[in-house]
Amino acid sequence: MDLQVRGVNLQPTEPIVEHANRRFGFALDRLSHRIQRVIVKMSDPHAGGLMRCDVHVQLAGSPQPIIIEQSASDLYGAIDRAADRVKTCVRRFTKKTRQHR
Repeated sequence: MDLQVRGVNLQPTEPIVEHANRRFGFALDRLSHRIQRVIVKMSDPHAGGLMRCDVHVQLAGSPQPIIIEQSASDLYGAIDRAADRVKTCVRRFTKKTRQHR
């Protein structure tokens, strides 16, 4: 699984990048063999408002990525909520594809 952490209009600090790597690593560890790439984009769209964490997950064998958009008052909260939502969506998608085979 290729995990990339990027900042859109901000430079993520090393602790933020480590937190994102750890949270998404734990959330997607059991399903990592089905995931090609995870791109985490962090931004502060209103310079002082809610922080944003957008996640694109490309699954093996799926033409469309799973896209999650999450906002919170700080980046840690946005990353935590986005990781939980990504875990739920990826599990739901893989469960559906297993049932249809």
